[in-house]
Amino acid sequence: MIPLLISEISNIETVFKVSIKASALNPVGGILHANLHACKEILGTCTPLIGEIPGLIIQSSVQMAPLTPENGSHYTATFRDSLRLGSGDWVMVAHVNFNATRTVNSTSRCSSSSSSGGGNSTVQRLFIEAATGREVTSQNQLGYLQTTAEVFVVVVACVAFCFYAYVLFLVLNVENPQLWRHNFFSLALMNVVGAVIFTATVFLRTLYMTDATCIAWLWTAVVGFSLMFTPVYEQAVFFFFFPPQRLNNIQHRRQSKTNDDGDGAAVVANRREGMPKIREQLAAVFTTLILGVNVILLAGWMAAETPRARDRPDPDEDFEEFRDRCEDTSLSLAFTGALVTICGILVISALVFLWMAKRHSFQMYALMRMRRGVTIIASVAITTVVIDAAFTEDPELNFLVRSLAIISASVAGTHWIYFAYSEKFMLENLGAGSGALGKIVPTTTNSWDFNNDKGG
Repeated sequence: MIPLLISEISNIETVFKVSIKASALNPVGGILHANLHACKEILGTCTPLIGEIPGLIIQSSVQMAPLTPENGSHYTATFRDSLRLGSGDWVMVAHVNFNATRTVNSTSRCSSSSSSGGGNSTVQRLFIEAATGREVTSQNQLGYLQTTAEVFVVVVACVAFCFYAYVLFLVLNVENPQLWRHNFFSLALMNVVGAVIFTATVFLRTLYMTDATCIAWLWTAVVGFSLMFTPVYEQAVFFFFFPPQRLNNIQHRRQSKTNDDGDGAAVVANRREGMPKIREQLAAVFTTLILGVNVILLAGWMAAETPRARDRPDPDEDFEEFRDRCEDTSLSLAFTGALVTICGILVISALVFLWMAKRHSFQMYALMRMRRGVTIIASVAITTVVIDAAFTEDPELNFLVRSLAIISASVAGTHWIYFAYSEKFMLENLGAGSGALGKIVPTTTNSWDFNNDKGG
């Protein structure tokens, strides 16, 4: 069978069978000539009698084969052949010829030569030519990085990696121990590393999926997002559930307990260490829950069923120029739904926490940074889902939107670090220039100024 639609870089693997009714013809010497011809549709009728014309008419090598009796009623021969067509609309023809004889009672107008037999019978020697064909459309099949969308995504991703490198430099080279303590160096580092891994997904979730990339992109997407969003979610929870007044109450209770114990020297240290301990506990809980649950789900998916690239469509289905999807099964859809639901709940709840939380003074700017980041993440996620649902037949557009959404979410999830350090440097410069600000406790990640018990 010849497929209706094929890729221009693929050989058309064709099988055609010759079957001759024994009661009608007596083949002599087998099939003398069998091959494929293909003509551009613009030529009109495609006949195997016309020779090869580059770009317009092509043909395969000639084959020969004996004819085999089948069930005493037919002579058959089967041929396998292939052609590679350029893009465009073609007519393909399978062509054979052979010699045969037949006995008739009168002279046949179709005979090429004849000899007389006894009585009223005539044995005719015939040279038979037969052909059958169908229309074929050969569509372009591009390689990776041969579309403008792919090149654009790679360029944008490289710019994003430069941004992550600069943020990572800030995190690794800060000299202020207080900033490390209040910013939680490990969380900031986790945030940047997660963004790098999440952004790398755009190099794996492409227009040309393979079995390997169908597995790899799931890991980079799930692990990358979990690492990137855990610090963001921890801050959202801290903003909402630990307002300044509540922190004051916690600090005063700890101070009273320390005074009752008679250890006055530990009062200040206890007050200053209280908030970081709360933050550390939150970070440990959310890292374990978010990353752990997502990784366990993904590992369970891989153990139950290995994701695979989607097979080429059937001959009667529309040809897909881009192989941009992995195989959809009921199990894969169930695991995908579970992972998307978990991530969606995290983003929505973080958004609610941040917009309901209230802060003043410098802490307000830290809150605004986190609001902006999570709002961007939620917006690009919704936009991607809507466009993917509205333009299901445009894989190139979906690839572009999805890739830019991943990059945008990664940058939005880490941009708070850049602005936090910018604020820190600005405050240090102001303090050094005027000498009037005194000792400044950085507020880069909603840190609490313990010199202000009223939470201003």
